[in-house]
Amino acid sequence: MLLEAAELLGTADLALTVIGSDGFDPEAPLSAFEDRLRQTAPGLASPVRFLLRRPTHPP
Repeated sequence: MLLEAAELLGTADLALTVIGSDGFDPEAPLSAFEDRLRQTAPGLASPVRFLLRRPTHPP
C-alpha cells in the first residue's frame, strides 16, 4: 500500500523504505508480493530502498 500511495501522489519529495520481515531469507526466491514491490519501485517519482531486517530477538 505504501508504494501504491506514493504512486498516486506522484511526488518526488518522499523517501520510501521497505523493510524485510524477521523471517526473510536473502537466499530464497522473491515472493509474488516482493516481486511486485520491486517492479513498482523504479516507476515511482520518489526513491525507494529495500532493507533487510535483522531479528531483534535470539533465534
